[in-house]
Amino acid sequence: MTLHLGISYVAAQMLGGVLGAAAAFHSMSGEDRSPLYPGLNTVPTDHTVLQAFMGEVYASFLFISVLYGTVVDKRGWGKLGPVAVGLIVPLLMWLEGPVSSMCINPARAFGPALITWSWRHHWIFWTAPFLGGIPAGVIYSRLFAAECAQLSC
Repeated sequence: MTLHLGISYVAAQMLGGVLGAAAAFHSMSGEDRSPLYPGLNTVPTDHTVLQAFMGEVYASFLFISVLYGTVVDKRGWGKLGPVAVGLIVPLLMWLEGPVSSMCINPARAFGPALITWSWRHHWIFWTAPFLGGIPAGVIYSRLFAAECAQLSC
């Protein structure tokens, strides 16, 4: 991927996050609109910032591992790769949602934060996905992709 394409991709993700959050927020009745509307990523009061941060790191690691293993790797699920992704996201929401409101996508966190101008603990949803995703990609490419190259997959 070229730098220009990468920047365009990030900008499109950010714009999509903002437009989606704006549409969701403004479709709610006036009494339901609050800075803590359901689309906003927050740290629940019954969990600590560290728990939310580590939960996001782990969730991102698992998500990227599933993406590599089922969609990126030629030996993966092939045409059924999106099914695995469609299954891991709700599973992570069920496991991680109560701990950090489960984001795993910084652009998804940015839109609601911008629309509500609520930035409390927002750094978690920008740093944790990278700290979980980068090791997942490195580990997968070093262990499993190297194995595939040796086997001529």
